Amino acid sequence: MIENDGKGLIVVKGEVAGVINSDRLSEEASIQLIKDHMEKLKLTDDQLMRWSGKRYLCLIDLKNVTSISPFAYERAGNMDDWIIVESIDDIKREISV
Repeated sequence: MIENDGKGLIVVKGEVAGVINSDRLSEEASIQLIKDHMEKLKLTDDQLMRWSGKRYLCLIDLKNVTSISPFAYERAGNMDDWIIVESIDDIKREISV
């Protein structure tokens, strides 16, 4: 997983324990889905405001999350927030110091 600080470094790894990938949601259903999972989401008030009411939500439950030695990755121009790779080595790149 990447820390959203602009450095583009992968800093932790984890395993997916479960996924909820919603169909199109009404504003009310979106808010309810988030409320139903707040114990795990632990969203701040700002995050709650940002995500509540979205038409589509994907909630990913993680397990075995551990810190790793940070590394950079090759970001494709059209890369999404979620990438699937055969091997993490396929996207690793050297960190310039």
